[in-house]
Amino acid sequence: MNMDTNKKPSLGDRYSDWAVIVVTLVAVFLGWLLMSNVQSRSVPFDSGGVKGQMPAGWVTDLAEAGVVLHTSELGGSGFSTTYQLEVIPVASDVSPSDVASFYSIDRAQNLNTVRVLEQQDVTVNGQNGYKVTYAFVDADSDLTRADVPVVVRGVDYFFIAGDHAVVVTYQAGEDNYTTDFGRFRRFLESLDY
Repeated sequence: MNMDTNKKPSLGDRYSDWAVIVVTLVAVFLGWLLMSNVQSRSVPFDSGGVKGQMPAGWVTDLAEAGVVLHTSELGGSGFSTTYQLEVIPVASDVSPSDVASFYSIDRAQNLNTVRVLEQQDVTVNGQNGYKVTYAFVDADSDLTRADVPVVVRGVDYFFIAGDHAVVVTYQAGEDNYTTDFGRFRRFLESLDY
């Protein structure tokens, strides 16, 4: 039996190798497009006089007074990315920074190791407001779980709409904060109050 070990691959063999590479790259690209489309889907909501577009498939809970929307992403481990929207009655002469000061005091009393990172005036969709970026440690209160505490980053946007303050909150685990911020920004810009 004589085998030729120096045999060159045929033209068909070379084309099949390239075809496999091209089909694989196209499949990966289409999968990425599908994933991006699913993650960016949104559904309309109208709650407490505020309308907007929230992420589709998220869990919604309205447990606290003044909260007109509290929605969290399903799945994953650690801290679930959360958006919260509150509408609070305020005096006619209050400013967004006044409401932010009140919130900072409240957060310091209710969160573990909270630290304000940045505060500044902002304008979103022509509406003047105030932005406070902060971080805190989320230590699960369920003592039966052995989870390691998670650093959570958050941002609150404060706006005045007549005799109400509108507070828009975004919170995510440190690892997801920057990645998910673009989706939150679309949510923020969709709001009409």
